[in-house]
Amino acid sequence: MSCRHEDSLPILLGQISHLQLLKAYGLLEELGVHPKQVPTLIILRHHEGISQRDLVDLLRVKAPTVAVTIKRLERAGYVERRGDTADQRISRIYLTNYGKEIVEQIPSRIKQVEEKALEGFTQEERLLMRRLLLQIRENLTKPGPKQTVKDSGGKSSRRRHIPRNRFQRED
Repeated sequence: MSCRHEDSLPILLGQISHLQLLKAYGLLEELGVHPKQVPTLIILRHHEGISQRDLVDLLRVKAPTVAVTIKRLERAGYVERRGDTADQRISRIYLTNYGKEIVEQIPSRIKQVEEKALEGFTQEERLLMRRLLLQIRENLTKPGPKQTVKDSGGKSSRRRHIPRNRFQRED
């Protein structure tokens, strides 16, 4: 299957992801929430009092990323940290009442973006697209063979294809 470079699958997926982020940003901005904070807020909705370490594991991102996100959410009044009653070294994270009100509004905003993106698709086409995208994600999250990569000095080195996978399910 031949297509122009600008219509290639990686370019299209990148453009779609970017457009989706822009639409979501516009709808979430009214709530004072950035789209990249949504996964953290949703996890906190379902795991009140989670430790920061466990949040890192669930989000599959680096600890400093979570620390910055939590600090911003805390400054905005959406979350609060409390020391663990059994171990004061552990910080537990909770949604504030205000944070709970905001989180309740997020799913409908995200649904608006999804509905806009899927306008004109039948239910069967939506299900097929979801299945295909899940398959693409699964394919891309499988550990790949080691490959040779040139560093900036032109030297070859062997690296794993995907260094860290935050999307792969743990069975």
